[in-house]
Amino acid sequence: MKRSTHIFRHALVVAVATAVTACGDTKFPTTPTPLANSPVTTQQAATYGGSIVLPDGGTTTFNMTLIARSLGVRTESTSPAPGTVSVSGSYSTGNGLHGDVQGTLAGTLAGGTFTGTLTAVSGACTEERTYSGPVTTAGVAWLPGEQVRNCSANALTFSMQMGQTNGPACPYNLSQSSVPMSGSGGTASIQMTAPAGCAWVAESGSEWIDVRPSSGTGSATVTITVEPNAQTARQVAIRIAGLVVTVDQGPACSLAISPARATIPSSGGTGTIAVTAGNGCEWSAESRVDWITVSTARNIPSG
Repeated sequence: MKRSTHIFRHALVVAVATAVTACGDTKFPTTPTPLANSPVTTQQAATYGGSIVLPDGGTTTFNMTLIARSLGVRTESTSPAPGTVSVSGSYSTGNGLHGDVQGTLAGTLAGGTFTGTLTAVSGACTEERTYSGPVTTAGVAWLPGEQVRNCSANALTFSMQMGQTNGPACPYNLSQSSVPMSGSGGTASIQMTAPAGCAWVAESGSEWIDVRPSSGTGSATVTITVEPNAQTARQVAIRIAGLVVTVDQGPACSLAISPARATIPSSGGTGTIAVTAGNGCEWSAESRVDWITVSTARNIPSG
């Protein structure tokens, strides 16, 4: 009986070993299969560099590092569903300014929109302001928004248009570098060309000029709307993708005619009325009866 028992146990061990190794490439399990509906965290990082325009019109270098963390939920064993993307980072400038970046990202660092805040340490005071704009593989383009906490230095006034370190080159070109505008105001369009994915911002630099859109990626048509001028001639420099466009607007328009009354004999004839207008003011003349013809009916200023 003892010998029979020994043979049975030996046969049982062989059978178990064969069951484990009989599946060809299948090996002993080492990593458990991810469970559905389990949380998944992914992380991206990118660095950016460029320059910013200071309130006095000067420029300084700007460097920033961003980390984007996404917390999603795994719906299948291999691919997590997108979740909230939080962004944190820090920046420093060539003139000694530094601070933190906090916010959220709709998308990824390869293509998305940032909404959040920047802080700036100014002595014992920490300034804070909202910022938003596109993020691409080529860079970022963010505009300042509402002031959250203010300091006397008022450092967070700059916009950002930064290229990503080791990212693709982004050459920007404008159809024109100057815009003449009459005192009555109006609109003008500027064609901005850039490779797809290259982010940019546009700033008016003045309350009497509106620039739309204020940010974007790739080529676009930028529309400038200028309010009527009630004062003397004025000039302002706006920036589109970091390039300067000068807007020159004429003074407020005032018109005068002389004489105010003309007498023509019954046999007919011609008369001359002098029109005096400010430089850049547009005017027109018309007859409201069929027996009077106006020879010079309109003046279109060149600037």
